[in-house]
Amino acid sequence: MNGVAGIIRVLLCTALLFALLPQAVSGAYEAAPAQTATPTQQLALDQAAVALYKHAKEGNIIEVRRRLAEVVQLFGTGNVQKAMSVEGIHAFSGAILDVQEAVNAAAISPEAVIQAAAGLRLAADVLAHPKEPLWQQYYKILYEDLKEAENQFTKGSASGFAQAVGRLEDHYNTIRPSAIISMPPSAVNRTDSWLSFMRGAGGSLNSDPAAVRSALTAGRETLNVLFGREKDAAAFGPFMLAADDDALEWLIGCVILAALVYAGIRKYRGEHSFFPPAR
Repeated sequence: MNGVAGIIRVLLCTALLFALLPQAVSGAYEAAPAQTATPTQQLALDQAAVALYKHAKEGNIIEVRRRLAEVVQLFGTGNVQKAMSVEGIHAFSGAILDVQEAVNAAAISPEAVIQAAAGLRLAADVLAHPKEPLWQQYYKILYEDLKEAENQFTKGSASGFAQAVGRLEDHYNTIRPSAIISMPPSAVNRTDSWLSFMRGAGGSLNSDPAAVRSALTAGRETLNVLFGREKDAAAFGPFMLAADDDALEWLIGCVILAALVYAGIRKYRGEHSFFPPAR
């Protein structure tokens, strides 16, 4: 996300999250401290997301909207949210917002609706099937995207490289909410930083080929960490050493902002005791 559009999206996502919080708060006060979402609730949410995705592929926008309202209602009960981290709740809210934006666009793009529906469907699947989530099947897809970027780099094709990175980023954005829900924040933050550098490297293949080559090498390890296939990898790969000052400054700013927002949320939760502490 960049510039004003990125800020607007963050504000909209935050608004959606806080719109759901009152229902979650009500459920939290009425429920026993140790209560969490039941498998039935999680499966109901998953089934609604599956139906939404099916209708998206069929191009039935009316049914997509109806199923989206069902997803929002189920997610807003509060019990489902109790089993999730703050980051996970925000990520799922963002997946809902993606579908809302796609179906409410002035000129609806079927491809955009399907992609947004796929992201929501995968995020709901994580809650229903945490041990074997479907998003893990995207490992091969992202790996092939990375290999294509490597091939285009070897050929010296800046346009081909940019297209390959674009496809990789599209696929990553589809699974990103699911990854946030089920993986450590460091794995997602690392992938975000790596893709940010790769996106900016598209126009500098000739000016700094060593930096791009380093980033491509770090990409394999980054994907392994994202999908939980390498436990002891460093938080940031060698590509960070090659990043230019502007990119590094942008990254540091984002990290600081994220830390402040997270601290504020934790403080707010602690003062209001919306949810019982995890055991």
